[in-house]
Amino acid sequence: MINPFSPIVQAVIGPSNYLRDHTKQQDYIENSTFLPYINNEIDHSKSKLNKKRFESLNFITMVKFLKDPIIYPKESSWFGQIDESGNTLPMEQTEIYLHNLFGLKTLDQEKRISKKEINGLHL
Repeated sequence: MINPFSPIVQAVIGPSNYLRDHTKQQDYIENSTFLPYINNEIDHSKSKLNKKRFESLNFITMVKFLKDPIIYPKESSWFGQIDESGNTLPMEQTEIYLHNLFGLKTLDQEKRISKKEINGLHL
């Protein structure tokens, strides 16, 4: 099996940069080249700048397709995720939100987030 956290795979197969495997959290943190940085799950030189930029957004709309065969879990369209036990957590129960790693909680508390559902397939 191909390791999706391999830098070579991430350089060639774009969607692998968005993979966050709940069964391989350590691999994800240590080897993913994009998502843990943009989510500020890893301390890095642009952490504060990323958060400041996200918090400066006027508003964001998040769209979840109810019959989405591509995004898993579909709740991740609203920043939900699967925890290490395999349970799906809503955005408000994730570490990213609870610790306000990149400003998601700030926008939510300030009512600058809209969640929409579409009863259809992904795009």
